[in-house]
Amino acid sequence: MRGAAIIFALCAALAAEPSHAQSTARPPNAFDRLLNLNADSLVQIFGAPVQDAQEGPARRLQFAGPACILDVYLYPPTEGAEPRVAYASARVADGREADRNLCITVLRLQR
Repeated sequence: MRGAAIIFALCAALAAEPSHAQSTARPPNAFDRLLNLNADSLVQIFGAPVQDAQEGPARRLQFAGPACILDVYLYPPTEGAEPRVAYASARVADGREADRNLCITVLRLQR
C-alpha cells in the first residue's frame, strides 16, 4: 500500500509545473547514469520496453508506467558500433512534458 502512495505522489509531482524549489529536490543525476548504456543494460534497469523502434540511425526504446512515459534514444558512437544512450525525454500520459530525472527514478522503482 505504501508503494502505491509513493507512486501517486510522484505522478502528481510529474504533472505539476516545474519550479525552482522542485528542481533542487529531484535526483540530479538519474539521466547521467543512463548515458552511454546499451539496450541490454536498459532492459536490466527498466524491464522490457513497450516500444522498440528504429528511427534513422537512432534506436528508440520506450518505457512506461502509471506515472510517466520515457523515450530513450540510442545512437552508435561510430559507424557499425553498438548504439548507446545519447538522449531521453519524458512525458505524462496526456502528453505534457515530465521531469526526465524523476521519470527515470519512478520507472526504476516500479521494476
